[in-house]
Amino acid sequence: MTSFHVFEHLTDPVSAMLRIRSWLTPDGLVYIEVPNMAKALYKGVGCLHMAHTIGFGRFSLELLGAVADMAVVEIIEGFDIAIIFKPGTPRDGEDIMADARMELDEWTQTRVHRQYFTYTLGKLTGQRPAALDK
Repeated sequence: MTSFHVFEHLTDPVSAMLRIRSWLTPDGLVYIEVPNMAKALYKGVGCLHMAHTIGFGRFSLELLGAVADMAVVEIIEGFDIAIIFKPGTPRDGEDIMADARMELDEWTQTRVHRQYFTYTLGKLTGQRPAALDK
């Protein structure tokens, strides 16, 4: 089963994940890919879309799977984040949440404002700042 850029549009991704889990056979797999919001500071705030109701990073997507008793098989990380899940015992939820908090440590108000200004200036001048290419 696959889901490409769907979960960020849902108002109740937990229910959707639980439903997907109920459809999987014991050896079934699900591939879920969403925009990697943990990389938004580097991509520029232009990656934020009004149709997105929720943003995921690597660990919040893993936590979504954990809520549905899904174990991670593989992680494909870049500007988008994808995880292949299978039915099974996930990593401890407290450990996942601690990793999620660390993933967003650099999201300070000052950093977000600076990045927004850099992104906006780049759009106005037609130049993409090198800082957004990380």
